[in-house]
Amino acid sequence: MPEKEIEIEKEIKKEREIEKKNIKSIAGHIIDEKTDEKEKREPESVLDVDEHMSEKQKLSLMNKQQKREYILEYYAPKALFALVVVGIVVFLVVKHFTAESAALNILAVNTTQQESAANDKAYYEEFLSENGLDAEKEYVSISTGIGVSTDPNDAMSQDSLQLIQNKFMANAVDVFFADTDLVMSFGEFGYMQDLDKVLTDELKGKYKDSFVYATVIETGEKIPVGIKIGDNSWVKDTGWYEMDVAVGFGENAKNMDLALEFLEYISRE
Repeated sequence: MPEKEIEIEKEIKKEREIEKKNIKSIAGHIIDEKTDEKEKREPESVLDVDEHMSEKQKLSLMNKQQKREYILEYYAPKALFALVVVGIVVFLVVKHFTAESAALNILAVNTTQQESAANDKAYYEEFLSENGLDAEKEYVSISTGIGVSTDPNDAMSQDSLQLIQNKFMANAVDVFFADTDLVMSFGEFGYMQDLDKVLTDELKGKYKDSFVYATVIETGEKIPVGIKIGDNSWVKDTGWYEMDVAVGFGENAKNMDLALEFLEYISRE
């Protein structure tokens, strides 16, 4: 073999040995090792970093562009989520401290005039103010528009009765306005307060001749459960009723003290 060819063959073998040093095989798959230290350190993608590394280690392997991508991909959603959580917490706290609460619950059944100023919260601001309450934070809850007929076959009326009963049982009735027969009927089923036990002596003396009595089915006791107030000036101003109307208090009234103040308020001449 000519000397020149021998030299060429030696060079080829030398290059092959160098290539072998830069190639590893794992499970039969050849992996090319990078000889450039910078290329060896930097991942090709932000997704190529070892997930078990610390954040500091991950960032140390990246160039500036990869760091920006990593921050946008991994940190921005977390920061956004944190901002949303903080926003919700702030909203709930503000709502808690600024939300209005019902100071008194009034239920008026079988009203004849649906469009009435008395259906508006603002109508009771003077009453609340007189009793030391802030009308911006507390209000009088008004429920009207519920109709109940005397026809036992009236399905809608039965649904209304069920709704009224649910309100009484849920302690959502402090003051109850209705026609005399309906007040007496609810008194018979134990939904109304005994006025002898809750009224002041002054109010008893004023209204004793206007009491609506009911015999409670469960106990057999006859008690005053309502007051006929068809000629009351406040009731006339509301337009809710013409003449046949009585007022009483729910047996489970949550705001009984203020309910009595309300009766005092509408009883003024």
